This record gives sequence, structure tokens and C-alpha cells, in this order.
Amino acid sequence: AMCFDDKGRLYASEQGPRLFRFTPPAPGKAGEGAVEVVSDQWGYAQGMAFINGALYLVQHGDHSEKNLRLESILRVKDTDGDDRPDAAEKLFEFPRVTGDAANWYEHNVHAITAGPDGKSIYVVSGDRNGLPCAMAATEALEP
Repeated sequence: AMCFDDKGRLYASEQGPRLFRFTPPAPGKAGEGAVEVVSDQWGYAQGMAFINGALYLVQHGDHSEKNLRLESILRVKDTDGDDRPDAAEKLFEFPRVTGDAANWYEHNVHAITAGPDGKSIYVVSGDRNGLPCAMAATEALEP
């Protein structure tokens, strides 16, 4: 997953724990740019968006008994003004998935984007994750 922030830098996540930031050279300047590891725990992202000064991540989970980590939405911020993300707040965890669907990350929660009202976010999901509420579960079962 990857997205641009409001300064034109690219954030990217591997499917493992690391989150990276690439700062390109200034417009019209030659150079390689700079790559930095922002975090070794906020990766696992299947979707990300920079919204209202914060980086929103949709993290895939691990449903093994040994390493249980639920799919979640994180909001990552720079809280001390040094231009480096330093805090992550878990906004939402999706219900645990069991059985055959438990480790199908490619059919799970993915993209995240700002809603048209500027106050909400939307998450695109596949068919292998827990539904976020009972109403959605009921509607999904109807023909």
C-alpha cells in the first residue's frame, strides 16, 4: 500500500511490519531522494490515505493462535511537531475471522479514503473478513 502526504512525500508499507517514507528531490533538482523507515510496527498495511494531516492505515491481521492481531484501522500522527510520525491510535478493529477465511489477506480489508463530507472515511473490503456490525451481517445474508 502507498499514498502521498500533503508535502508530496510517498508513504509505503510492506506486508510485514515496516512503514517507509520516500522524500523525492525538490522539483527541478537531480538526486535520488531519501528513504527512511518510519516505523517497524505500523506496517502490515493493505490500504492507506493521508487525510487532514494524519496517515490512516488499514492493517491486515494475523489469525494464528500464537500471533493473534485483528485487522484494524490506525491513525498515525506527528504529535510533537518534528515532522516524523510518532503516535498511532487504533480507531477500529474488525471482528476475528476463523476457518478457511482466516488468512486470506488478499480478499480482506483494503483501501481507505476520505468521505465526501470531510468528516468520515470509507474502507473497501473483500469477502474474507469479519463484518463490522450486526446490521451488515444481516444484510449480507439476505438474497
